[in-house]
Amino acid sequence: MSINAVIKDQIGLLIKDGRLCHLPLLVPGEERVRTMFVSQEVGDDIWPPFGDHFDGIQLAEFREKLDSFVRGDHFTVAEDPYQKPSYAMLARVDPVEDEIWDIRCTAPNSGIRCFGAFAGLDHFVALTWNHRDNLDWQGEIEGCKAAWTQLFGSLTPFKGGSLDDYISNYRAV
Repeated sequence: MSINAVIKDQIGLLIKDGRLCHLPLLVPGEERVRTMFVSQEVGDDIWPPFGDHFDGIQLAEFREKLDSFVRGDHFTVAEDPYQKPSYAMLARVDPVEDEIWDIRCTAPNSGIRCFGAFAGLDHFVALTWNHRDNLDWQGEIEGCKAAWTQLFGSLTPFKGGSLDDYISNYRAV
């Protein structure tokens, strides 16, 4: 499945308005297999220099995880929000019907979670993020849904029939 044309048009407008950014890879020349769009909230914190301190190291690892997604690296994906191993890199959140996912950066320590939704196969919109230790899960999920609605109005996130409709080069865990 390709990206929904209506969502694609809205993304184009949001990029023009500066409300979304098409995430480039930090290393020039690397192949892009997947596409990620980031909100201003996410985009404000994922550009070097990151600083030689704990928060800087976490943000650098976070950016590497986002770049890993864009490069098309192998991802472990958990469909069940309550049955996911610690090494899952991408996971659904509850309630599943809302189509909110989190990209899980688990190093160093408990790391960072980035919340967003798919716009189509291999097209992810990263909307919010927080340090795992600071998360109010329900509040973060509601914040992500509100960010989606603020950007896309009544358009709903992409809903696939199986993981194959969301992401390529993955392993379900």
